[in-house]
Amino acid sequence: MVREAAHVERLAYTRSQAAQALGISRSTFIRRVLPYVETLDMPWGTQLIPVDELERLVAEQRRQAARAHSKPPAMPGRRPAIPIDIVARIRARRSSGHSFRRIADELTADGVPTAHGGARWWASTVRATLRGSERRGRPYTHQAMAETRSSELGPAARPVAVPQDLDDSRLAKASGRIELPLHIRWSGPALTYDLDDRADRARVYEQVLREGTEDDVRFYVDSDSLRELWDELVLPPPVRRAWAEWLRRHPHRA
Repeated sequence: MVREAAHVERLAYTRSQAAQALGISRSTFIRRVLPYVETLDMPWGTQLIPVDELERLVAEQRRQAARAHSKPPAMPGRRPAIPIDIVARIRARRSSGHSFRRIADELTADGVPTAHGGARWWASTVRATLRGSERRGRPYTHQAMAETRSSELGPAARPVAVPQDLDDSRLAKASGRIELPLHIRWSGPALTYDLDDRADRARVYEQVLREGTEDDVRFYVDSDSLRELWDELVLPPPVRRAWAEWLRRHPHRA
């Protein structure tokens, strides 16, 4: 005899359900929240949002609000990274067949802080840590994130990567759905961006121009799209000044 389960734990929401769970409109969720959470793209085209992603987002925002009232402003620069031994532990547990959720629960129970100093680990945080380590072929460390730029930390200390040959039509360019490498998107969970979407493309350009090397800029940034999006991009003053000069010297050619 088959009995219907009295309770089934939900694993993912549709965008409408996720918006309802957060108490906001669907359009607000799509514009303001969706770019910052991981999604599940089902084979038939539906995009779902994992429940633990919403839980992570809510918990992180709550911690930020608490810190804003109880601690002085953070000093500029990058936050501490996950120690090598913790990354090795995650990799070993994953190799043994443990789920991301179980690893996250174990790290939380053992009091291991996240890269941002949080007390709670999420499955998506574990997944992003492991992806970052595997993508670079080495542990997820502070040095690995910073070594492609200057030896000093802080945005003002880093040189701005401005390749003069960005207009070269022979350059290979990224297209479609992409994930940025760890040395560019070094904070937060890994996200998938669609370069065919204007808003996603703008977010990618902001991160690549701010954190990328010259080769990164050549690969991810299209010069014509950069000119089109220029007035909409949110960039630090040194980055905007450097690229404003490049745009002045490389006007659009019809």
